[in-house]
Amino acid sequence: DGYENPAIEEGDSRVWVELDPNNADPYIVVGITLTQQGFLEEAISSYQRAIQLDPNNALAYYNLGVVLGDQGKLEEAIAAYQKAIQIDPSFIAAYINLGVALGEQGKIEEAIANYQRAIQIDPNFIPAQNNLRETQRLLQLQRDR
Repeated sequence: DGYENPAIEEGDSRVWVELDPNNADPYIVVGITLTQQGFLEEAISSYQRAIQLDPNNALAYYNLGVVLGDQGKLEEAIAAYQKAIQIDPSFIAAYINLGVALGEQGKIEEAIANYQRAIQIDPNFIPAQNNLRETQRLLQLQRDR
C-alpha cells in the first residue's frame, strides 16, 4: 500500500521499542520520524503511547502539540503545549509554539505573553524576539484600525 514503516528504517528505534516497551523515549523518536514522513496520525499514536508510559514527559507533549498544530487542531495543540510547560516551565520552544497557536486563534495578547516568557528564560533566543516583535506590530495594527 506504499506505507513504509519508518520505525524499521530507523532500525535502532524499532529495536529499542521492542527491547524496552516501557520506555517512552523510543516512542518519541519513532513519532518524530513518522511526523517527518507525513504519517501524522501514526505519530500522534506514538506520542500518546509515550505519554501513557511517562505522563511527565514534556517532550512527548510538545511533539504531540506540533503534530496537532500541523493538523490545524489548535485547541488540542494549545493544551499539549500548556501541559509541556506545566511539566517543564523552562521549555522555551513550547512557549514559542503556544504563542504561535494562540496568535493563529487571534489571541494576540496571550501570544505576546508567551513570547515574553520565552525571552525571560533566554534573552538571546532570536526566534522569541522575532515572534514578539512581529506580534506586537500586529497588535498595534489592530489597535490603529
